[in-house]
Amino acid sequence: MRGGLLLLVVWTVLTCIQAGRLDYWGDEIGSLEGASESTGDILRGKGADFHPPLYFLILHGWIRLFGYGEYAVRSLSVLAAAATILLTVSLARVVGVTRPGTAAVFLGLSPFWLLFCGMARYYGLSALVFVATLLTFVFALRRDSATRWVLNGFMLALAGYTNYLTLAAAFVTQMVWVVAYHRRCVLRWAAATMLAAVFLAPLAALVLHQTRGMILWGERASFFGDWRTAVWGACYPLYVLAASETILPWHWWFSVPLLASSWFLVLRARRPPLLQVTLASGVVVSLLVVSLVARSLPLAYLPSRLLFLAPVWAVLLAAGAQRVGKWGVVALAGVALGYAGGIVNLVRGVDFHNPAYVVPWRQVVQLIRDDTEPDKLVVTTEEYPLLHYGQGLRFQLVRPGERTTEELAGKAAAVVWLVQRDRADQQRHDITFDAEAWLREHYDTGPEHEFVRLASLERQVRRLVLRREPSEAALTVTRFTRPW
Repeated sequence: MRGGLLLLVVWTVLTCIQAGRLDYWGDEIGSLEGASESTGDILRGKGADFHPPLYFLILHGWIRLFGYGEYAVRSLSVLAAAATILLTVSLARVVGVTRPGTAAVFLGLSPFWLLFCGMARYYGLSALVFVATLLTFVFALRRDSATRWVLNGFMLALAGYTNYLTLAAAFVTQMVWVVAYHRRCVLRWAAATMLAAVFLAPLAALVLHQTRGMILWGERASFFGDWRTAVWGACYPLYVLAASETILPWHWWFSVPLLASSWFLVLRARRPPLLQVTLASGVVVSLLVVSLVARSLPLAYLPSRLLFLAPVWAVLLAAGAQRVGKWGVVALAGVALGYAGGIVNLVRGVDFHNPAYVVPWRQVVQLIRDDTEPDKLVVTTEEYPLLHYGQGLRFQLVRPGERTTEELAGKAAAVVWLVQRDRADQQRHDITFDAEAWLREHYDTGPEHEFVRLASLERQVRRLVLRREPSEAALTVTRFTRPW
C-alpha cells in the first residue's frame, strides 16, 4: 500500500512537470477566462463555454491561490487525475478484479490519460466524479440502504455540475443496469434520481440557455454528414480509448499492437458486465449528445470529452489481464509497446491529431516582439493564445463573418504579421475571409519575408501535414511589409 502511494506521488510530480512544459492552447485559455469572472457570473454561465460551472468555480479559487502559470493551473487537473487513479483501484477491487493495482498501472501509463488529464480543462475532474458516481451506485446495490442511495443521487447531481456528458452516461448506465439486473431496486434508484434532479434544479436555466446556444452554433454543419462519416464517428472513440491522439494510424509499429492487444484484453474480460455496460453507454450517449447538440464539432474534439471513460477502460484491461497465459503475455507486451510509443510522442510534443495542443505560442510571440519595426500589426485566427501571451501587441482578429478588407485596411500598419492555422481548420471554424490573399495583394511579399517559420513547428509539420506547402501547414507565421 505504501509503495503504491509512493509511486502515485512520483507519477503526480512527473505528470505536473510534463503538463507544465507546453504552452496553453485555446480551450485552456478559455478556462482561464471563464475562471477569471466573478463567482456570480460563473454561476450564470458567463465564460463557461457551454459547460457546467463546477470546474470554473474550483479553478477560480485555485488561480487566486497559485496564479495563472502553466504549472500552477494544470496541477489542479493532475491532482484530480491522481485521485481518480486511487478511486479506479477501488472500483477494480469492488467489481472483482483480483489484482486491482494493475488497473492503476493501465490508467496511469495510458497515453490517452496522460495527454488530457493534465490540461487546464474539466476533463480530469469529470473522470473523478464519474468514477465516484459508479462506486456509490455499486455500494448502494450491494447494501440497499437509504443513505447510500441518497449519496448516489448527490453524486449524480455533482456529475451534472461537472460535465453534461458524464451525467448522461452515468444516468443511462444506472438505468440499464437497474432495469436489467436489479429490478428490486428500481424504486429506490428512481427516488435517488429524483433527488439528483432537485439538486440540479438551480442549473436548469443555465442548461437551457447553453443548449440553445450550442444548437444555434451547431446548425452550420452536420456532424454525421453521410454514412461513411457516421461509421467512422462510431469507430473513432473505440480507437482513441486504446491509442489516443498521441499514436496516429501511420505509427503502425505502435498503433497496431496496442489496438489489437487492448481489445483482446477488453473482450477477454467477460466480467464485470457492469463496466461493459458503462463503456457502451458512455460511448453511445457521448456520440448522440455531441452529434445532436454540437453538430459543427469535428471528430478531433471528441476524444478529450471521453476521458471520463478511461478509468473504466483501464479496469477492463486489468480484468482481461487476470488470466495471463501465452496470449495474455503477448497482449501485455503489445500494450507496453504501444504505451511506450505514445509516451515518447507525448514527451517530444509531436505527431498529434490536433496540433493546437503543442503549438509554442511563447516562441511565436517572441518572434514578433523581436521585430524592430514599431508600427506592426498582428492579424490572426488564433484569438485566445495570442491575446494571452501577446499582451501589448496590436491585434486584428479574423473571425467568422466579422472581418472585412475595408476594416483591415483601416488599421493598416507598416508591417503585418499573419498567424493562422491550416486552411482545413479555418473551414471547420467557418472563417471565410482570406486574410493571406488580401495581404499579398496590398503588402510586399519579397523573398526575405516569405513564411517565417519556427524549427519546432517544422518538426510537427512532417507528421501533421501530408503536403508541406506553407499554406497547408499546421501553423504559419508570415511577415508582410508595405511596398513603400
